[in-house]
Amino acid sequence: MCTLSGGEKAIASLALLFALHSYNPAPFFILDEVDAALDKINIHRVTSYLCEHKEEMQIVVMSHKERLYRKADALFGITFRTNGYSKVFSFDLVPYHRRRRLIHHRQRSHHSLSPQSQSQSSLTSVEVRNTE
Repeated sequence: MCTLSGGEKAIASLALLFALHSYNPAPFFILDEVDAALDKINIHRVTSYLCEHKEEMQIVVMSHKERLYRKADALFGITFRTNGYSKVFSFDLVPYHRRRRLIHHRQRSHHSLSPQSQSQSSLTSVEVRNTE
């Protein structure tokens, strides 16, 4: 393992994790920046695996790379404020995924998207008081 690159180590670790999961499924995954050392192709592979298995378990992924989180069903963010509060955002992406599929389908059929078929997203924001 010492001679492997960061991306190769990440892929080997994820392959082991996914193999163990196929043998003894877990109800959820928490993955913290597992894509940090991955190239575009391997991010796509990891994303594909997670998308294929998202109905079987809850998946929480921390990432700074759009290639991974653009396939998410929801995004969460936290902003820190000087007044001692943090603001937590959640953004439901499911309506956007539906709309994108609809646009793609209609483009293939040579039709334009009508305003009535556009979905609205769900954006939630809450204030959290820092207790430190």
